[in-house]
Amino acid sequence: MQGAACAADAVHVDDHGGGRYTLTTTLSGTTDPAHGQLAIVPTAEALCGELHPHYGHYRFESSAPSTATGATGPVSLDYEQDIACRDQPQQAVETASAAVPPAPSTPPTDEDATLIGERTLAYLRAKDAADAGTVYAMLSREMASYASAEAWKETRSALNARLGPGGKAAIVRITWYDDPQNAPTHGRFAAADYRVDYPSEAFTCGYVVWLRQSDGGYLVVRDEEGQATPDVIAGLSPEQRLALRAQLQCRD
Repeated sequence: MQGAACAADAVHVDDHGGGRYTLTTTLSGTTDPAHGQLAIVPTAEALCGELHPHYGHYRFESSAPSTATGATGPVSLDYEQDIACRDQPQQAVETASAAVPPAPSTPPTDEDATLIGERTLAYLRAKDAADAGTVYAMLSREMASYASAEAWKETRSALNARLGPGGKAAIVRITWYDDPQNAPTHGRFAAADYRVDYPSEAFTCGYVVWLRQSDGGYLVVRDEEGQATPDVIAGLSPEQRLALRAQLQCRD
């Protein structure tokens, strides 16, 4: 991958049958999970052929020298992600959270769209500030259970340091779903696609899925984010940067 200070071993494939796989790779010279995500994309596309890769949960472990302890050693990243090959492109909503009353049959109003847009921008600002208190107040119970607020803050602070200050967030579109077929619960969902561009030329993009609660408010039940830090995009041509945004499923 041009412009990235990392080298990947062969991607290991665990075939679970039915077009479902777990891909694992090891990268040297980086601790950024965005590098791991990019490294598995060619293998995922090759495995799926004419079908569409759907990228699921990912896990990673990184190691780097500690300035606090003075420890030395190589910088590396172990990255693992689940994929599934499907007939249709990956949709914003595939999972949900705890049960809530069925969604109303009326279409969303302009006020609904404004609320989701404002909530999403506030959520992104809190992420950019590594404000765990604000972020966790917006998460469903299931989402909040994935990691402690302290662990999230540490990981997010490190990412923010690489991205640099001054990120400008924009909501690209909002898509509404009532009782989506693949969700384990009924309810009204709103998927907000977004992008955040930084003066460093880094960017993040993705979507936040909100679920309407019984009190009429919304909580985050899914947050998928692709990241390109300055070291990832350094030296890439404009065409390669566009391809990178497409690999990270940015909706511009």
